[in-house]
Amino acid sequence: MVALSFLLSFIKVLDMPFGGSVTACSMVPIILIAYRYANKLPWALMCSFLFSALQLLMDFSGLRRSMGWESLIAVLVLDYFLAFTVLGLSGVFKKCFPTQIGGLLAGTGLVCLLRYLCHLISGCTVWAGVSVPSADGFLYSLLYNAAYMVPETILSLSACFYVGKLLDLNTLKGLPVREKGGVLTAVCWLLGIAAVVFDSIYLFANMMNEEGYDITLVTRYDLLLSLAVLAAAAAVIAVISLIRKKFDKTIEAFPVEALLFFQNGIFYFTNRFIIYYNY
Repeated sequence: MVALSFLLSFIKVLDMPFGGSVTACSMVPIILIAYRYANKLPWALMCSFLFSALQLLMDFSGLRRSMGWESLIAVLVLDYFLAFTVLGLSGVFKKCFPTQIGGLLAGTGLVCLLRYLCHLISGCTVWAGVSVPSADGFLYSLLYNAAYMVPETILSLSACFYVGKLLDLNTLKGLPVREKGGVLTAVCWLLGIAAVVFDSIYLFANMMNEEGYDITLVTRYDLLLSLAVLAAAAAVIAVISLIRKKFDKTIEAFPVEALLFFQNGIFYFTNRFIIYYNY
């Protein structure tokens, strides 16, 4: 599972200019294995620590050239060892919820939040004056890290949701795939993902000039527009939820293959958009 996470980390939907990326659910295999072995926390943390070491190996040469040893050590701890090792805590809510999905999603949300906080602290302290402006460093770090962690979190939550629906992580046996409103539920997830991906792309489109990315241009970012997109998506999701309750009936669950098809479509158009703005 660690090897699978490492391979998925090479599939990037959005690659940030100063580190960080939206990947093809690279955290999910670690989250699943940590949830399955929640009663063996040291073992789960060891797996996530190994994943953090692999992430570090990919970026170490670039980090070493860009900062001194004192800053480098702080970055290694905050942006790598802590940020990815916390994934091993995804099983802490396993016994707190009556259903597998509840505990899995709560754990996923927690570890994604902890990872975001690690990157946030690193950005407004260690990276201040390097790739983050010294003035308003907290705000820049807040927006920059949210730009990739929010989509990454939503993708991870959606993947864990469907894995939790299809597979019993304790016995590794398949679960019944009939649920109420399966297609409409999938549409709601896809709308949420699309809205967040749009906001991320829009953010970085405003941070570009003739020479490439410039994080100081984040002031051109129209926060109201992004909030409007999210609000519109939330409104549509609310309407769909009401429709689903009104026509409460059991229908065939949304096929996983179809979900992956729509997600791959989102990934493709996102990459086309990024390439268009780069060239």
